[in-house]
Amino acid sequence: MGAEYGDLPFPEAISFFKEKQTVPSEHWNDVWKKKHDTHFMVAGATKAELLDDLQKAVDKAINEGSTLAQFRKDFDKAAAKHGWEYNGDRNWRTKIIFQTNMRNAYAAGQYEQMTEPGAMKRRPYWVYRHGTPIRARVQHKAWSGTVRPANDGWFQTHFAPNGWGCTCYVESITRREADRRGGPSDIPNDGHYTWKDKQGKTHQVPVGIDPGWDYIPGASRQRQAAQKSMEKQPQPVQKAITKEVEEKKRFKPAKTKKEAKTWARAHDIADRADYTKLDLRAVNAMNESIFRHQNQFPGLRQYTRFIGSTQARNALEYRDDIKRATQQLKKKHGWPHQRARKKAIKKVKKASVRKQDGAEVTFNGIASGISINDDVGGDTDFMEEVLEAEVDMGHHPHGVTTLKAVFDHECGHLLVDWLGGTQDNKEVNALYNAWLLADPDGQELSLYAQGSADEFLAEGWAEYLNNPNPRKWAQRIGKLLLKQAKQRNKE
Repeated sequence: MGAEYGDLPFPEAISFFKEKQTVPSEHWNDVWKKKHDTHFMVAGATKAELLDDLQKAVDKAINEGSTLAQFRKDFDKAAAKHGWEYNGDRNWRTKIIFQTNMRNAYAAGQYEQMTEPGAMKRRPYWVYRHGTPIRARVQHKAWSGTVRPANDGWFQTHFAPNGWGCTCYVESITRREADRRGGPSDIPNDGHYTWKDKQGKTHQVPVGIDPGWDYIPGASRQRQAAQKSMEKQPQPVQKAITKEVEEKKRFKPAKTKKEAKTWARAHDIADRADYTKLDLRAVNAMNESIFRHQNQFPGLRQYTRFIGSTQARNALEYRDDIKRATQQLKKKHGWPHQRARKKAIKKVKKASVRKQDGAEVTFNGIASGISINDDVGGDTDFMEEVLEAEVDMGHHPHGVTTLKAVFDHECGHLLVDWLGGTQDNKEVNALYNAWLLADPDGQELSLYAQGSADEFLAEGWAEYLNNPNPRKWAQRIGKLLLKQAKQRNKE
């Protein structure tokens, strides 16, 4: 069940808040995301003594299950005692401080309970629950009922609460309950928006979530505790654990396409996979590239709702478009289902695939992810011959002659989008413009890279991963993307 503030307190929530250290701040975002796991702050409170008293007031509320009215009395005493002239209305400020700290502490405690090994085994799925319908956020209401495997990548950014005043929560359910609900849901894909902080730094935030709320309360502290616990283990135990973890990260090629599909689902690299008309070598190359990228950058999982054949992807989108068009016509005209569906079929056009189309990435819709044309991915010998010829002509970078390199290029596009895209990325644009001036013929990277900053990065990333001795521009691209990914993971 979802714990709400005002319920009886539980040890994990109490412990989470009690171990925080106070930190003075001027603005609400001086403490960012997972730093809230270890720091207590109140915007505008800069005196240590004042912060101590405010923290004691919140701690009392969590320990005793106090009401907002009781907290306000303690808040008033602390403000008067230290002569604190805070900004904003008193009732608004106290409500924000009280609710935010209480809900985050309960969410952190709940996360600790849900990720306990026994709990993960008994209740291996999580479901998103919408809170009160008062002033409901559209996305939060739409996410309600979303079922995903425990600790799924989507929950890394969407674990409730997801904003100021948000009353949503996440609860764990059994495998039987998940099956009763139809199994894992499709990953909601609402896109991202750009938010700029007071230092001028831009952040990519999932639509529906307030800036700074796209993280799991308490998760960073749990990881630190696990690391310390492992360090206390005898060396043989440490080696055994490390070996088990590394084994899970190792890719093993499938012997059949059915086995590859089963493996993709078991390792949760996509919601759907359809390899029907693809060559097994292309399938293994696709799985390996996506698997390795998601291991290194877990945030990329949110993009892969579908992987496999482009024709199968188009068919999936076509069916979904007809379904949505049918519903719209029924609602607009009041038509019966069959009449609305016949009209929808005439109205909706199925996307076509050109014979020369290769691998591609799609960012939106029910089939977002990576796919490859059946005509290309179904004949890997010919595909490799074409790749070698294009590299020789300078159309693609050195070293990008393998099937895996093709999908590394597409994963590069996902990585770039996860990092916020290229439009507002000053470092990326500076590097791209410098290359255009220094290498107008594209000989030091590729001709294809001249198409856009996005292709420049994807081409360089593919060479960086696949050329044993990547050239200058590929090295600069690879190092820049890794640096920005490291920064993104710290947020």
